[in-house]
Amino acid sequence: MIFVIFDTDSNRRTAISDKLRNMGLPINECYSSEKLKLVLDQRKAIYVLVHESLIDDFNEISKGKKVSCQSYRSVCDEFELPRCETSQTLPQIVMIGSSTGGVPVVASLLKELREISNDRIYIICQHIGSGEVTDHLHDSLKKSLQSLKLVKSETVLEKASVYLLAGGSDYEFKQKYGKLYLRSVQSPDARFHPSFDALLSSAKSINNNRLAIILSGLGNDGSLVLGEFKRSGGRVFVQDPNEAIAPFMPQAAIATGFVDDVLNLGELISFTTKCAA
Repeated sequence: MIFVIFDTDSNRRTAISDKLRNMGLPINECYSSEKLKLVLDQRKAIYVLVHESLIDDFNEISKGKKVSCQSYRSVCDEFELPRCETSQTLPQIVMIGSSTGGVPVVASLLKELREISNDRIYIICQHIGSGEVTDHLHDSLKKSLQSLKLVKSETVLEKASVYLLAGGSDYEFKQKYGKLYLRSVQSPDARFHPSFDALLSSAKSINNNRLAIILSGLGNDGSLVLGEFKRSGGRVFVQDPNEAIAPFMPQAAIATGFVDDVLNLGELISFTTKCAA
């Protein structure tokens, strides 16, 4: 039996390989999908250890092949080894859900992010139509933050960046080749787009520190998945409904019992500044 370590991160791959070699196990390191394909074609008795961020890639490569697979996390727990963390750990992700009455608050928050001195990723999920309406909103918000990036299709998320999701579609996170992406999807049950529920639901699979901020808006977008978001390690903050133009989204979130804190506008701005410090 050959143990194959599939990981694009050399420091992480070497760390777990050395631990297993010290236990007397035969190890073959695969640093790319191409090499893994070759190894799978050449060998039969293979047990593959895959980092959590590459599980989807492994499943695609190994289709139709009889091969056992286990994640780093589970194998480290099984053999009582220290978990091998990536040298490129994902930064904190701050997701902001907003609808009716939320744009002025978003603009105020963006002004506080003009100089991001950390690696965090900020994602704005504002209910908006597609096409020219989205482009107009992007142009308007860029007056508050010139570096604001518009997401319309599959996009690699970069550290110390702020993203606005384009209207007319929903979005989900995907980890591929050790990188974090956003890609467009359709959520048939969503009333408004982009759906904050869809975004938060996909975020629960990301192994990092996650924050959700819910601003003014109609309906209850974001509230349907707050329970699973919280149980997976996320934290939730909402705008004070008494200050919101449309208090329904914050109220719906508070009613779930999963909100960490309710903040007025000044506190929201201060909180965002602290996130960016």
